[in-house]
This record gives sequence, structure tokens and C-alpha cells, in this order.
Amino acid sequence: MPLLVALVLLTSWVVAPVGLLAKEEKKRHRDQGSTGAGPGSDQAKDRKDKRDDEKDSAEEPVELTLVMLQRLLGSKKSEDVKKAFAGLRRRRDADARRLLTDFAKSKRRPKLRAGALLALGWPGNRKSVEFLSGKYGVLSSSNEVAAAACRTLGNVGDPAAIEILLTAVRRPAPEVAAGAVEGLATLAPKDTRVHEVLTMFEEHEDAALRASVARALAELDDAKSLARLRAYAATDASPAVRAAACTSLGDRGDITAIGDLERLRTEDEDKSVRAAAFAALTKIADADE
Repeated sequence: MPLLVALVLLTSWVVAPVGLLAKEEKKRHRDQGSTGAGPGSDQAKDRKDKRDDEKDSAEEPVELTLVMLQRLLGSKKSEDVKKAFAGLRRRRDADARRLLTDFAKSKRRPKLRAGALLALGWPGNRKSVEFLSGKYGVLSSSNEVAAAACRTLGNVGDPAAIEILLTAVRRPAPEVAAGAVEGLATLAPKDTRVHEVLTMFEEHEDAALRASVARALAELDDAKSLARLRAYAATDASPAVRAAACTSLGDRGDITAIGDLERLRTEDEDKSVRAAAFAALTKIADADE
């Protein structure tokens, strides 16, 4: 019996310090993790790097099969349909053209049909010009769809679309005229008729149309259009127009606009204009490096 008691006492004498040591070691590792020191911090950093790599990998576009893209197009979720548009635009082939034109003919909401038309706007897609110019495109009863078709014709880059856009720009709906203005500037920035159209609309009462003129002016490279952009940025009553002008000044990369943009960055009352001015200044600085 005394021997058994002695063994119990000896065990408790040995185990207690070991338990205390384990607690101290656990606390030391926890403290190292919080301060970023020691080997524990290296392991935490490795885990963080791995998570970042996994996140970057997840953000990379995954090429979907044609069957998967068709299923996404049929989804009732707008996010799925937009994923399909992006995937089909990347394909740039006859199957993509067929699926997008079929969707544009459907009875889906105008906003989604307009998205399908925009997805057709890869450079050189001349086989879609006739479709874009017809009743499911520029001649659509939906102004949103017609405007999207005009912008897409500009992106496709077929000179045959110039006359179509010059006609569309005179449609009574400002939304359609805005799309035609942007399409014309993208397609034929050196055409004097395009310059005349921009001049015609630069003081239009519709702010969205003036904003489209400001975006279109980014495609031109003459002194007059630069002066018009600087005036828009400095004095237009609409924040949307001022912000669009800032973005266009950044796209043009003209260093003479830096003073105007710096003033807008610090003094404009609208945060979207300040943000656009800052982005434009950053773009000009990056281009100058």
C-alpha cells in the first residue's frame, strides 16, 4: 500500500510540470502568431500565401464548354446569363455568334438582349453587321437594345456600318443617339461627319447624351476635341458628364490636362468626379513612365 501511494505521488510530481510546460509552449506559439515572430509566423504566412493563390486561381476565367454556356443562357439568373455572354465573346466563333443572335431574338428582358448584342462586338465580326443593323438591333423598338447595337457596330469595325450609324444618330430617342455617337467615334474617328455629329450634340439638354459625347471625344486627337473635354470637365452641370470627361482626358494621356484634373480631384463636389479625376491622373502618370 505505501508503495502504491508513493507511485501516485511520483506520477503527479512528474505530470504536473509537464502539463505546465505544454501550456507555456502553447501560449508561446500563440503569442508568436499574434506578433508575427518566430517559426509560427512563417507557417501562418505560408497558409496565407496558399489562400491568396487559391483566391487568384478562383478569379481566373474558366473556359466553359458550349453545352455549359447554353445552359447558362437558359438560366433565370442574370449573373449566369452574363457569364455565358463573357464566355461566348471569348470564343469568337460561329457557335458563339449563333447562340448570341438567337438570344437577341428571344423574349428576354431588353437589358439582357442588349448584353447579347454587346457580346457580339469582337473586332472583325463582320458576319454580324447585317443582324445588328436589322430589327433585332439598331431598328429594335427597344431603345436600350438599339443603343447597344450601335455601340457594337463601332466595336466590330466594319466601315459599312458608318452610314447605318449616321442614320441612327438622328433617331429621336437620346439613348439611341448616344449609342450611335459612341459607335461612330470608335469606328471612324477621323471622319469629318463624325466630328460634325459630336458638335451637334455637345450642348444637348440630355446629360446622358453629353456624357456619350465626352466618351466619344477620347477617340479623337485634335486640339478642338481636347478643349471641349476640358470644358466639359470644368463646367458641365452634370457629374456624369464631368466624370466621363475626366476619364476621356486620362485615356488621351495629354499632360496639358494634369492641372485641370488635379483641381477636380481635390475640389469637385461630387465624389464620382473626384475618383474619375484621380484615375485619369494615375493613367497619365503610368503612361509617362
